[in-house]
Amino acid sequence: MEPYEREFYISRICAGYIKYKINPELSIYVHPLTIDQQYEANEVFRDAYNEALLSEVITGEECMEMLKDIDLWSDKEEESLERLGKDIEELKVQLYNASFRNELKNTIRKALSKAKNKFLELASKRATYDFLTCKGYAVFCRYNWTLENATKYPDDSTYDWEHVDLNSVLSFYHREQLGDEQLRELAKTEPWRSIWSSSKKNGAIFNRCGVELTEEQRSLIAWSSMYDNVYESMECPPDNVIEDDDVLDGWLIIQKRKREEEQKKSSADNVIGNSKINNADEVFIMTDPQSAKDVDSLNDPVTQATKKARVKDIKRREKAGKKFTKHAKLKDVKRRVAMEANQKYSKSMKGR
Repeated sequence: MEPYEREFYISRICAGYIKYKINPELSIYVHPLTIDQQYEANEVFRDAYNEALLSEVITGEECMEMLKDIDLWSDKEEESLERLGKDIEELKVQLYNASFRNELKNTIRKALSKAKNKFLELASKRATYDFLTCKGYAVFCRYNWTLENATKYPDDSTYDWEHVDLNSVLSFYHREQLGDEQLRELAKTEPWRSIWSSSKKNGAIFNRCGVELTEEQRSLIAWSSMYDNVYESMECPPDNVIEDDDVLDGWLIIQKRKREEEQKKSSADNVIGNSKINNADEVFIMTDPQSAKDVDSLNDPVTQATKKARVKDIKRREKAGKKFTKHAKLKDVKRRVAMEANQKYSKSMKGR
C-alpha cells in the first residue's frame, strides 16, 4: 500500500463514514449508527429472525443437513475445513522457525498459500447458501434498515433513494470494507502509528464512545493494541518478523502455546503440590475424557516416548500370551533399575 493510500484510508476510517459518489455533482454518505439506531437495527434483526422461524425458514443447522443430503456439502469437506485451519496455524509456526533458511521458507510459503486458498474456497462454498437461513434473512433485513436510516445527503438530511437503488449502495459498502491484511498494514505503519501514540497520551480517538465505533475503527484499535503488546514483550521479535504477517502469526502462536503450557503446569502443580506426590516417579490424576489430553500434554517428550514404548511393550506381551504385565517387567523399568544398580555399585567401588 502506497503512503497516499494509507493516508486516504486513515482519514476515511477516522471520519467514520463511507462516501458514495453518484455523479460529479452529488455524493451521499453512509454514516455509522448511533446508539439508539443500533438498538433499532438489532430489534429489526431479532424480529426478522423470529418471523423467519415462524414461517418455517430453515436454520443454519438444517441448511447444512440439506446441503449434505443433495451432495452440495459433505462431512469430508467439513473435516478438511477444520484440518486446514490447523495446518495453516502449523505452517505459520514452521515459517517463523525457518529463519535464515530461505529455501525452506519459500517452500513453506507456497504450502501456506495453497492451504489458505483451499480454506477460502471451502469456507466460501460452505457459506454460499447462508442467505436461505433465518440468520441470513435477518442479516439482510438489518443491512437494509441500516442503509435506509444511516445514508445521508451532504447537508446531513436522510437520503430519499431518488438517484440510486439500495442494493447498489449495499454492494459498494461491502466492497469498501478493509480486510485484516490491510488493517494490519495501517496499524503498524505511518501515519497511523503516530496518531495512535498521541491518542494514548491525550486519551481521545475517533471522537466517539466505544459502542458507536465502526467495525473498521474497532478492528484498527484491536490490531494497534496487538502490535503494542508485541513491541512491549520481553521476547519482542526483530522488525523483519513484525513486518511479515504470517511470520509474526507464527511467533504469536508459539507465545500462546507457551502461555497455555505454563497455565496447564500451574494447574497441575496445584493438584500435585504435595511434596510426597511431587517427588514420585509417576502421578495419576483423575480426570474426564475431555480433559485427558490436557493432562497428557503435561508430560515432557521423554515421558511421552516412554508411554508409547510401554504401550508397545504391553501389546507385544499380550500377543505372546501374557494377559497381565507387572510393572517390574516393563523394559524401561528394567533399564532404569539396572542403571540405578550400576550407579550404586560405582559409588561403592569409589568409596573403597
